[in-house]
Amino acid sequence: MSVGTFVAIVLALVAAATYAVAAVLQQRVASTTDQADSMRLRLFVRLARNRLWVLATLLEVASYGIQATALYFGPLTLVAPLAGLDLVFALPLIAKSRRVSLSLRHWGSAACVVGGVAIFLAVSPPSRGIPSPPFLSWIPLLAAVIALLLIGMTAIRHCDGLIRAGILAAVAGVEFGVVAALSKSFVDEIGRLGLGALAEWQPYTLAVFGILATLLAQSAYQSGSLAVSLPIIDTVEPISSVAIGATLFQENLASRVPLLALQLIAAAVAVLGIIAIDRSVLVREPPAAADRRAQAH
Repeated sequence: MSVGTFVAIVLALVAAATYAVAAVLQQRVASTTDQADSMRLRLFVRLARNRLWVLATLLEVASYGIQATALYFGPLTLVAPLAGLDLVFALPLIAKSRRVSLSLRHWGSAACVVGGVAIFLAVSPPSRGIPSPPFLSWIPLLAAVIALLLIGMTAIRHCDGLIRAGILAAVAGVEFGVVAALSKSFVDEIGRLGLGALAEWQPYTLAVFGILATLLAQSAYQSGSLAVSLPIIDTVEPISSVAIGATLFQENLASRVPLLALQLIAAAVAVLGIIAIDRSVLVREPPAAADRRAQAH
């Protein structure tokens, strides 16, 4: 393992842990805001009045910065799955906030997530691929993501509650995948051009998609439990990132069929672990109900 790869792995894990803390705090605040502000920029205005949310947002920004630095040292298909482990870091935080203990099932589910990601990366370490794809190759991707956003915004008009939170989280996951890809391209441009990278298109496109992704995530947190939104984001984001890395950035995964099959199985195990965490009583029960259950035992 090269020094750059080791640095990328460490930074990606730090980014995951930082984002986990931010997500738990943000959801705690966002869930108390008016649903009428969902998917509106004024939601940011209301949330910004809460110091806890501001602190969480600063942690989220720090997480993005750490992840972007990791992407400078390693490929997108390596960093994204590791950064997607924030749910594993968030799980004990949720348990602590609800004053309950993690069961063997919770730890087993977390082990599936960690083990699946570890095997996925160990079977065939991703290659670096293209540092920064040309602009024209981004157009189909950005057009598809914008179309998905419009479809999602149409769908949430006809649903609420958990379904609304799930749709928002799924679209947010795709948006975060694009944000990770744009971050990868931007940090590579900085390494090549220095401050001249600010004259390129990436930082401004990154800002737009970053705001959209954050607004979607906050609206998802507002619409339902963190147990609904965070697992979906943590499933969709790394899948989107790996797909973009393998296609747009030409970062090769396993070349032989048996190894590729093993990677897919490992990815499926990680997803099943996320689903198991999502279905657990700990994260599905409202905080008050979880507290009553803990007191009864």
